[in-house]
Amino acid sequence: MNQNDDNTLYNNILNQYAESKRIIQQAMDDHQLVLFVGAGASIASGMPSWGDAIQNIANRLSISDEDLDYLRIPQYYFNARGKKEYTQLIREIFRHGDYLPKHEIHDKIIEFDTATIITTNYDHLIEQAAEDNSQILSVVSKDADLPYRQGGKELIKMHGDFENDNFVLKEDDYLSYGRNFKLIENYVKSLIGTKVVLFIGYSFNDPDLKLIFSWVKDILGGDFQRAYLIQSGKKYDVNEAEYFRNFGINVLYASVQLQSLFDSDDLTSNLLLMLKWLLDKDKNDKLTCLYNELKPFSSMRYASQIYVKNALLNAGMNSSNGIISINDTFGRMSDDETKEIFKSLVYEQWIRLGKAVTLPIGLLKNIYVKTNLSEEEIEEKQKQNNIRVAEYIKDFKPNKKTQRIVREILDVLNKSNMVCLQGHLPRQGANSWFVASVPLDETASPSWMEAVNTFDFDSLEKVADENEAHLTETRPELYMEQGYLQFVLGNYLAAYNCYRNAKTIFYKRHEYVRFFIAEFNRYVLAKSIISGNGIICGIKSDDVKTVKTEMDSLKLDRMFNSLPDLGETNKALKDMYTFNIAYTLFQDAYQVSAKVNEQANTNYTFFSGMAAFAGMSESISDYYNYISLNMLPVNNYLEHVNIFRIYFQSIVSSATAKDNTNATSLVENLKTVHASTLTTFDVLTALKFIEAKELEKMMNRLSSKLPLSDDAIEYLSIVVGNCIKRIPKSVFMYDTTFWKCLALLGKCNLNEQLVEITTNKLNEITTGLDYRDRSNMIKAFFVNARKQELLVSDKSTNNIVAFLDTILLYLSNNKSESLGCRSLVTTLLWGLKGSSRVYENTEIIRSLIADDTRLLCLSMYPFLTTDGKKMISDAYSNWKYDNSNFAFEFYYELVSKGVKKPDTNIEKQIVDHYDAEDEDSGNALNGVMIFPAQNEKVFLYQLLDLYTKGLVIDKGACSKVLIKNNIPGCEWLMNYEGYDYSSFDTKWLSLCTDNLLETISKNENAKENIKRAIEDEYKTGSVDKDLVDIYFRFFI
Repeated sequence: MNQNDDNTLYNNILNQYAESKRIIQQAMDDHQLVLFVGAGASIASGMPSWGDAIQNIANRLSISDEDLDYLRIPQYYFNARGKKEYTQLIREIFRHGDYLPKHEIHDKIIEFDTATIITTNYDHLIEQAAEDNSQILSVVSKDADLPYRQGGKELIKMHGDFENDNFVLKEDDYLSYGRNFKLIENYVKSLIGTKVVLFIGYSFNDPDLKLIFSWVKDILGGDFQRAYLIQSGKKYDVNEAEYFRNFGINVLYASVQLQSLFDSDDLTSNLLLMLKWLLDKDKNDKLTCLYNELKPFSSMRYASQIYVKNALLNAGMNSSNGIISINDTFGRMSDDETKEIFKSLVYEQWIRLGKAVTLPIGLLKNIYVKTNLSEEEIEEKQKQNNIRVAEYIKDFKPNKKTQRIVREILDVLNKSNMVCLQGHLPRQGANSWFVASVPLDETASPSWMEAVNTFDFDSLEKVADENEAHLTETRPELYMEQGYLQFVLGNYLAAYNCYRNAKTIFYKRHEYVRFFIAEFNRYVLAKSIISGNGIICGIKSDDVKTVKTEMDSLKLDRMFNSLPDLGETNKALKDMYTFNIAYTLFQDAYQVSAKVNEQANTNYTFFSGMAAFAGMSESISDYYNYISLNMLPVNNYLEHVNIFRIYFQSIVSSATAKDNTNATSLVENLKTVHASTLTTFDVLTALKFIEAKELEKMMNRLSSKLPLSDDAIEYLSIVVGNCIKRIPKSVFMYDTTFWKCLALLGKCNLNEQLVEITTNKLNEITTGLDYRDRSNMIKAFFVNARKQELLVSDKSTNNIVAFLDTILLYLSNNKSESLGCRSLVTTLLWGLKGSSRVYENTEIIRSLIADDTRLLCLSMYPFLTTDGKKMISDAYSNWKYDNSNFAFEFYYELVSKGVKKPDTNIEKQIVDHYDAEDEDSGNALNGVMIFPAQNEKVFLYQLLDLYTKGLVIDKGACSKVLIKNNIPGCEWLMNYEGYDYSSFDTKWLSLCTDNLLETISKNENAKENIKRAIEDEYKTGSVDKDLVDIYFRFFI
């Protein structure tokens, strides 16, 4: 190789190093950098290198074989001398207890300002440097430390330390590492998988490095470069560099970067100079940097604020609540370069708007912090703003050389959640400022996106059908749209084929951003198709094989590395396909959720700035726009789903938080900071990303109503109205949108229109299995609607009657299922009763009457017409007690409802059973099987109910049985009128039958005392949802 070739090689390597430096610095700025610190960082402070330490031990054993495995030498010593002498020697070699001065290297390590430093060293030099630089480090040196680490920066001593006597050095320590440091190992691996890693102070011979390298290779794969290592001692070796690149490690040779400053005899100096080089920021033109950071989004439909805000900040601009501004008022002023960029953007947008600015009303109100502006005030403020904008840019002359770049930047800003550019003008004779605001364009979205967000599958099917005739090679964007539409509709194979066609066309056009996104989408769909061999997606096995064969050749890592630099080293695309954007946002959401909860439960006398819940909402809605408007089919991936889950949980917790109700004259202005209602977007996240059963559980845990905004209620009305009974591609793709809506409707504020639409859809969508499996959701909705007195319109009551007809007809043909639907039917009849209507279809009642349905019929009895009641009374009044299933309960229903008079013989059988029964005798009542939802206590409460109503013959015998069986609340129930309610337990209410509760509620003294007890418990925040239900049904 001649001198010119050498120079070319070195120049190429230096260019690569410059890019590595930029990536490391960007990772540091983004808090995505993790440092691994090895023994080489502490040599200058008097610590031995790895080789020197092992040689010292080998000398004690008279071992001179240089090729001997380093891990075995300390193991040999341990085996020969035992733990005590081994520990003493290792502490001596590594100078435990000696004072060691930190080196400048340790200060530079702290200067990297990373959240996490991982070290295999045992010393305390990094902690000392942190203290000297006023940094607080949370030290983790054993698994037990990990869950209790403080927030902020952390130092992970992955090989333990001498203080905990868990240092890792000998062979056995490495072999058992996964067992002894299980949490730390998993945590370190998770960091390797999600962060940029820089190794400092390691040599290629360190077994530590080999172990970590194997983790890197396993996690990051062969071609994906995410980790970097400083080699401070050796000359550049192309084979060695390539070898470690295959491990996912880019080696930065000090001999190459430092050139004449490199000293082969002074590794410490080389390492220090390399750290200084990495920390030294290169100056770049701000406009070019801003353009490069936003450039990838010129080929996308939406630019996430995750990137936009950071790019603006790097250019010296601020962004808050979607308003972009610069420091041009008080204090520290923006530099001239930033002012030039900002005014260029303002000027260009002003020109695009025809030099006539009209601010959206919502933005206008936000700027002037006034919600009740009159039309005259709005007109006047619009006029004033136009004058101020013209004044702000009157002397500005755009730079023609940079105009194209400015326009492209503005194009990206106009498809983000940024809403306006805002400059400032000084007021004459006053130390204050006017604002001059230029609105940005509203983010464009396809006309059919509203149908996606409102689950209007009928409309989406029509759009997809219409698109088919227009899919040609000249319209690859339409293939992308069609792919996303087919994904939303559950046609995964059709979506996959659309993305395959789109990527081919984009590749031919050299539109590489769109090409890569199409391939990413195809990859995502393929993973879903292949999962479960197509069964989950309802795709034939031959098609699955074809997809799998195609996917074997699709390597996103390799494809990404082959892409040209499309701006900011394609970071946005990398974050997309590695799901790093999702991982990062999840971590942020997790941390912010704690802040949301804190603010919702803290009383403030004064609060300024954006509330945590509002900032979280802005961030998550931005992310939803990012994945939906860019048409990324990732809705089913947990990495993305979990972001929206944690958001919805947080916003529900915030919206249902209690305000300060204990204000005194001293603290009357105390208030908590929380959401007042759930918005349309909040409801959308629940319907899109939370399973119906999970959503139902969340609603069941709420002890108060879920407040929805008027827009959110209107949105739910639209979605429920759009719900249709769709034939799923497979049993795993059953559409549960309606049931998700119903889960929310059981807890939220409603309106008459929403109730009418929902009661109608229930009859359209619900099937036989739903009567049982979705029973609790349906009941919760009707109880909630009746509480709000919304089951009163003719439409709603007619819908309920039709729904009852459908259910009862089904049960008349499937009588064995009547017991499981009993509670649902009685809830519907109870809801109907609230509108002063009764169920009067005697033909259906006649078809329903049978022995299998006797309990259902008796439960319906109080809610029927006279004819219906007579029909049931005639059918069962002569029934004989026969020890069959639920015989006692049926007797109870007959007697309590007046269908049959108390019977001495039956009562005696029941009393004799309980009189003879021991407490642990099991769950049989004279051969009666107990339904899983019931137990002996329930039957005893039914007996108690009859007792309190005077419907038992032998009161003495019944009283004796009840007292003997230690029924909770028995003394209260036998004398609830005169009971001392100071010892009343609200839990007793859940054990009572509805009939018994209704009887008790008719006594004013009992009702008031019980109501007060429930309300007192509610104030503690620990009230059970069933108790809330009892409260509303019987005691208000």
